[in-house]
Amino acid sequence: MKTLVVQETRGDGRRLEALLAVCGPCVVVPDGDAAIRESRKALQEGEPYDFLCLDLLQPGANWREVVAGLRREEERYPLLQANARVLVTTVLRDDHRTVDCLRKQCDACLIKPVEPRALFACVARLGLLEEAWRH
Repeated sequence: MKTLVVQETRGDGRRLEALLAVCGPCVVVPDGDAAIRESRKALQEGEPYDFLCLDLLQPGANWREVVAGLRREEERYPLLQANARVLVTTVLRDDHRTVDCLRKQCDACLIKPVEPRALFACVARLGLLEEAWRH
């Protein structure tokens, strides 16, 4: 499972990287703009990301822009059959934005701090565990 992580703080990004590294390659980028560039590059190289962990409050391009850019790029490479699963993390509880993210092309949402058990349950629910164990 190839993962791309964007979080509001470097500490959150490194924590998710440490957890997800057992599942395969994990790249942490500093902001949404870098996430768009990195996901485009991976598709161009024929090695798309399987999983994106975005922060609801990430710097640069917001999560909506990242997801929209990712989906546009995935459509440009139909032979890859890329369809990255998207997790949005947030510190905001019971906020309209968390509900909104699930309605707008995101697959899951977790409240921070992200607990390892919740993260891996999410990965399993999204059908990515099988992909993770191939690496």
